[in-house]
Amino acid sequence: MLATGVRVPYDARMLPAERNPQQNPSVEHNTIARGSVVTLSYAMSCDGERIEETETDEPLVYLHGTGALVPGLERALEGCAIGERLDLVLGPEQAFGRSDPNKIEYLPRSAFPADAELELGMQFGAEDQNGDEVAVWITDIDAERVCVNGNHPLVDQTLRFEVEVLAVRAATEAELEHGHAHEEGAACEDEEPAGGACGSGDCGCHE
Repeated sequence: MLATGVRVPYDARMLPAERNPQQNPSVEHNTIARGSVVTLSYAMSCDGERIEETETDEPLVYLHGTGALVPGLERALEGCAIGERLDLVLGPEQAFGRSDPNKIEYLPRSAFPADAELELGMQFGAEDQNGDEVAVWITDIDAERVCVNGNHPLVDQTLRFEVEVLAVRAATEAELEHGHAHEEGAACEDEEPAGGACGSGDCGCHE
């Protein structure tokens, strides 16, 4: 969840040249800092129920300092080293935030393709007033209208994160330019990443 699914807005330009991780001693010593590419295993629980966790062969890899994780988790990971474990309980303000009624909109059913199979909980991308792409979910639907909700499904929730840092490295210039970690050995077409972190409000794990 920490990093798959929908997009969370971030800007690679927030990483100025003087903060190049190749020049950052903390990155060189394998501790997490802005501009680190971090590999994590994690589990997320709500009300005592585990609702998401990484697979052994599919850890989360993200670029630290881009907003890819929920704010409380990213802040807690700052300065952590390989092998360190965290067990955090984060309130809504440090996780997916509080519900905002301004992010809820009712659209006519005709605004969607006639053959679209709309379902409750369906997640998709939409443009906000600034033209930026944001994640939205369908939370109500009938024959005439569809409720599109920009609040993450886990808003207002207190969440527990159990995390282990598996690897830390300095980001490449291409990763800094694109604003996200690249898969090892894979090329990137300079597109925005398809997902962010479930610890970021940008995951698709609660569709």
